[in-house]
Amino acid sequence: MDFPKMMETNNSTKEELVSVLKKDDHFYEITSQRKDPKNFEKTTFTVYEVMNGQKRIVDDYDSIYGFMASPYKEAIFIK
Repeated sequence: MDFPKMMETNNSTKEELVSVLKKDDHFYEITSQRKDPKNFEKTTFTVYEVMNGQKRIVDDYDSIYGFMASPYKEAIFIK
């Protein structure tokens, strides 16, 4: 694989912040990562709790459908 193609692949699968949520005095960050750049349904979502400047993983979802059924579904998505 050549370097330009490798960079393109890398950029399309990086973890990106897509949402923030305040719930019960806790702050959460929701990130997404595409496992397959050509297939949106292979996108995973990770929920982090942010406390005292530290982030810890609370939940992982292997699809948008799983995330939308979660307690974090009311998060505001960043465009």
